[in-house]
Parts: sequence; structure tokens; C-alpha cells
Amino acid sequence: MECIDVPVNRPRPKCSRPDIIIAAGHQTHWKLLRWSILHRAKSVVLMKPSLPMGLFDLCLVPEHDLKEGFSQRKNLIPTKGVLNSVRPGKKTQPPTGLILIGGVSKEYDWDGETLKKAIETVVRENPSINWLVTDSRRTQGGFLLSLDGRITKYPHKKTAHGWLPEKLASASKCWVTEDSVSMIYEALSSGAQVGLLPMSRKGKPGRVARGIEQLVESGWVSRFGQVKPVSSIQEDKAVLREADRCAELLVKQFELPEKSDKHDYQPSP
Repeated sequence: MECIDVPVNRPRPKCSRPDIIIAAGHQTHWKLLRWSILHRAKSVVLMKPSLPMGLFDLCLVPEHDLKEGFSQRKNLIPTKGVLNSVRPGKKTQPPTGLILIGGVSKEYDWDGETLKKAIETVVRENPSINWLVTDSRRTQGGFLLSLDGRITKYPHKKTAHGWLPEKLASASKCWVTEDSVSMIYEALSSGAQVGLLPMSRKGKPGRVARGIEQLVESGWVSRFGQVKPVSSIQEDKAVLREADRCAELLVKQFELPEKSDKHDYQPSP
């Protein structure tokens, strides 16, 4: 099976006939279907599609995007969050900690003072850790500069491609604002102990908030204020390996030959 990354508006490169074509993003749906028919390949979409699921051979959909009591479809695999390429790496000594800051979203509002106090508590109660912090395009302007001087700051606009996966792989602890669902699942895939920093919700919990609650209830993450001291988050928790699990399911479902050089890992429970 050959894997190529083709942006939507780029011409298709020359390559051998694919067994599977995988796409994500609503604007890719029709191209995915067209290419899969053209090459007689299996179509796999990495999201809840805006077209009927029955049009695709397989849909890998985050659990928080599925309604409660969804029907069991043969072409549907529920996933814990959005699949990502983050893998655990060698943890640094002295230990490194990451703080990942999101911002205002459809479900969450911004409370800079509460968030700042929580971050200061995390840093103060983990003095042996080298703390790094980065923000996102949704973070309120000037927030990074207001943080404790003991934290090394990396504005997202100045970080190179691949910076976050590299730092996650080597981090022992990671605190993420509750609104940042993609970064939460990336942190869980890195092998770091993961905590949630407080963000105020807008109204009733939506699909993102419900997904976060499931992670808290199942013990994947710890919420700030519910663990004391904050240094005790997530002791001995398994690593989330959804991308590996789904890759194995694809090979099994489509009866593809397994490669002999696959990575050694422990599947997610």
C-alpha cells in the first residue's frame, strides 16, 4: 500500500495504483469518491462526512462527532478524537513540560486571569520541570508575554513545522486548555501525562465538551482543580494509539498484506 499526501488543488502525481485513498476535509469528499472509482480503490474518510456515509467504504469518525446511540454500521469505526501522527519519544532529563494554549471557540470563552493563575500554580508546584508554552491563532493577544518569566515562550507564529510533535514526544507532562480538542488528543498520543487547564463554557455542553467529559470520566486526562497537588496527574496511564489501531483495522477489513517493518506498540485499551 502506497501513501501520498496530495493537497486538494494540486495535480495528482504519478504513482502506482493505490489500494486505499484516504481523505479529510469536506471539500475532499467528491474528489475522494471520483479517484476511488477511477482507480478501483477503497475510499476512507477521516471525519464525519457531509455526504451520506454509505458512499464511502470506511468512515473513521471521532466519537464526540457521533450522536448518542448511533447505529452500528459496517463501514464506521468510531475513534477517540481526531487521528494524528504524534508518537512517544525519549523523555528528556531534566523533564520537560508543555503548556498549550487555545482560545475562544464556539463552546468556550476566554478568562485570561483564571487561566494565568492556573498556569502559575502548575509551574510553582512542578519546580523541577523545564516548562515550555505555546499559543494558537485563537489565543488573546499579549497573553504569552504576561506569563511567568520562568516559562520559555514559543509564539505559534514563530515555531517551525513539526515543532509541536517533536516537543510533545519528549515531554513528561502536558497541560492543555480544555477548548483545544486536537491538541489534547495529540498530547495523549505522545505518552505525556495530560491535564486540562480551565476555560469557561458558553451555555450547555456541546459535542466538544461532551467528548472532554468522556476523557475525564474514563481517566485519560485530569482537570485542573480536581487533582491536588497538580503534579499528580495521570500516573501510569496507557498511551492513546488510535492511528495504529485504525491502521490495523484497515489492513484487516480490506485484507491487505501487512508490512514486516511495522512499529512495536501497545494498542489502546
